[in-house]
This record gives sequence, structure tokens and C-alpha cells, in this order.
Amino acid sequence: MKASNRKTCKFIKAPQKLRRELHCKNLSISFAKVMDLDWHFHPFPYLVVISIFHFSLTSSASDYEALLRLKKSFTNAGALSSWIPGSVPCNRQTHWNGLLCFNGIVTGLQLENMGLSGTIDVDALAAIHGLRSLSFAYNSFTGTIPQLHRLGYLKAMYLRGNRFSGEIPPDFFFKMKSLKKVWLSDNKFTGGIPPSLAELPRLSELHLEKNQFSGTIPPIDQPTLMSFNVSNNKLCCFSGCVVSFCSSSDNL
Repeated sequence: MKASNRKTCKFIKAPQKLRRELHCKNLSISFAKVMDLDWHFHPFPYLVVISIFHFSLTSSASDYEALLRLKKSFTNAGALSSWIPGSVPCNRQTHWNGLLCFNGIVTGLQLENMGLSGTIDVDALAAIHGLRSLSFAYNSFTGTIPQLHRLGYLKAMYLRGNRFSGEIPPDFFFKMKSLKKVWLSDNKFTGGIPPSLAELPRLSELHLEKNQFSGTIPPIDQPTLMSFNVSNNKLCCFSGCVVSFCSSSDNL
């Protein structure tokens, strides 16, 4: 085979047939869109010309596989019917419901009000390396808080409006230094507010209302804090000042 033309194609992975064309001299993948980051052209010892005009990589294969694994961990996942094997997640024609994308990369999951339940596969989430925003708001998840502390690169986390319960470990947020927005409201969390949550350096929004948190409110002195609500809990008092909120009871 001296030439191979793969124009205007969308490949989830590099075709195995193409990988076997060892004698290919001219390869055109112009206008092609692929999700496989492991396209290696070194197996083509005779390759002289490669045309990649308007060639682009979309969501990586790892994102694609991770999203499908995540879907399998849910029950009542009818709202994710667009998550179909063989389609491209971040694509105008086949865009998967609930995804936030930038330049073909999955940067956020907005899976709100979808009737989802079951478990949340954190291993799958950890494989989506571009993920920065995560929302499972207003679904039917139960049990203790998922191990989302493993996603140290998250900037926003919305779990409000579920039925999560139990205590949150004191050091849960210790490695989540990028977190700016945390919404855990309308759940059944108990115990104290984790000190590591109050120590997030970039915190701008913190909503813990309508839970069963108890004890004192830890000191929160981030100048970035713009929105704060811990009402309708079993909290008794502040152990320190909350910047811009100390003189107001509207958010307590």
C-alpha cells in the first residue's frame, strides 16, 4: 500500500487496519477527528508524506471510556441516553448530554436533576484529567460522601439536593486546594463542619444549609468568600469570624 486517505472521518481509536499498513508511503488524515491520543506513526518505516490539514484530536479515548464506566455505575440513567458507545462525547453532532467541553476536552459534568441514583464511580472520574467542575445536584444519591477528595484539581463541586448522609472526615478537603465553590446543601450530613473545608485558600462559595451539621462553625477568613450559608443545621456558634458575614444573620 503506497497511499492511504482517511479524510473526514471520526475515529474513536486509530483503525487497526491502518496500523498494519507497514508499507504506506503517503498518509492523509485531513479533516479527520480522532479520540485516540496514541496515534504512532513510527511503525510506518516507508512513510514519506503525511497530510494533517484540519486534523484534530477530540476527547481522549480515556475520557470516552471513563464516561461510559461512570454511566454504568448509575441506575435510572435514561437521561444519559446520548452516551452511546462509538460516538464522540464533545462533538456538535453527537454531544453527550451533561458534558461541558473546551476545545474537545471534557472539563465539566453537569448531571443535574436527572433522577440518577446508585454509586458514583470515582475511579472513572479520576480518569477524566481535564475535569474541573462536577455537579450531581438534585438527584437521588444516598450514602456517605463519595471519595471526591481524590480529584484534587476540581474547582467546583455541587452535591446539593441529594440524600447523602453521615459525617465528612475532618481532612476530606485537605488536598483540594483548587476548590472555589462547594455546595453540599439539602442533604443529611451530620457531625462537624470539616476544618479542611474552612481552610480552602480560594473558597468563594460555601453552602451547607439544610443538613444536620452540629458543633461550632470553624474560622473562615478567606477574602475571596462571596456566598456563605450554613442555616438550618444544628450549629451553635462561631469559633471565629467569617469575613463580610459576621454582622449579618441572613446567611447563618
